[in-house]
Amino acid sequence: MPYLHVSSYKNVKTNFTFAPCLSGINLIMQTSGFHIKGFDGLRALSILLVLFTHLGWYDALPDNYFFNALEQSITGMVGVTMFFTISGFLITTLLLREKAKNGTINYKHFIVRRFLRLLPVLVLFYFTMCILILTHQLNISWVAFFISVFYGYNFVPNRLYFSELGHTWSLAVEEQFYILWPWVVLFFKKNGLLLVALFMLALAILALIVLPTYRITFNGKSYFIGESFHANRFFLPAIAPIMIGSIAAALHFFYPEKLIAFCSSMVNKLLIVITMLAAFWLPDSLQTALFLIHALCFAWVLGYIHSKQQSLITTILEWRPLAFTGKISYGIYVWQGLFLGTGPGGKLWIQQPIQNLLLTWLVAIACYYLVEVKVLRLKKHFIA
Repeated sequence: MPYLHVSSYKNVKTNFTFAPCLSGINLIMQTSGFHIKGFDGLRALSILLVLFTHLGWYDALPDNYFFNALEQSITGMVGVTMFFTISGFLITTLLLREKAKNGTINYKHFIVRRFLRLLPVLVLFYFTMCILILTHQLNISWVAFFISVFYGYNFVPNRLYFSELGHTWSLAVEEQFYILWPWVVLFFKKNGLLLVALFMLALAILALIVLPTYRITFNGKSYFIGESFHANRFFLPAIAPIMIGSIAAALHFFYPEKLIAFCSSMVNKLLIVITMLAAFWLPDSLQTALFLIHALCFAWVLGYIHSKQQSLITTILEWRPLAFTGKISYGIYVWQGLFLGTGPGGKLWIQQPIQNLLLTWLVAIACYYLVEVKVLRLKKHFIA
């Protein structure tokens, strides 16, 4: 769930290979500090979808075709898909800008910036989890705990899956993306980068089809991967929405004028509506691919907002309560894992309604002002 603020882009090396794309950089830098208006509002909508799902509010919807499709259009997985797409878009844009400016990418600085953004709140979360496990308030396996700590929870077997750690699967996917993607952007130019991104997307789609029914043998017994793991959370296929966001970012960077024209067109608006409502028209046999269609929807939404910074939709997304929720969305996501889990009805007092929701917000706000804002000031020392 990235939240990027990068210092103003100056002193571009116009003799660099990416020089023909500098107009794209200027368009991307319409706002100071690489803060794109409207994106915080999208983050807010994303985290609200996650919260509504984990609070169990959708369980009250009637059980019929319309409301089942509606739920699939606003479920927590839709929120995570939106986060992933935003992440791919912003990280790829950041890396392309750095490469265009310096002719290279400072991998060390990139990783340090990511850790400064993500680790402080996560360390506090894991410290709290440690205390609760040691005092036997939570019955969580230490093996599962350390798999989560070392960003491997997207590969955890079902027998080591615990509700309070369940949400860390998406953090693992993001971290794995951060480790790999800067090298791809560094070593490949325009067409090569797009081809690699498309290849990774194709691999993700293939994994989505093959993995659930692939058999593995353990202790002399044969299992389907889909029976023993959350196979859709493996790096492949889970990386697919991030790749879609990355492809969108690369296209906006390399072909800014064409993309702005497309994003402003009626065709783009129709595609947004059609893909947003995919749960209503997609056959049941293809519902596992719903998140891919939603990722395309969000890529087109990002493109529209990015190219229409003065539009009514962007203005609505910049509504201060919504934008603030987007700013603290990472903290909300991390802490809702403890207070909400992946569904209502935890054993602890802090996991009961209404205090679970209040504590999620209060702790996230406290972390934002007492930890995140202060730590993020250090990022200026690692800006390319």
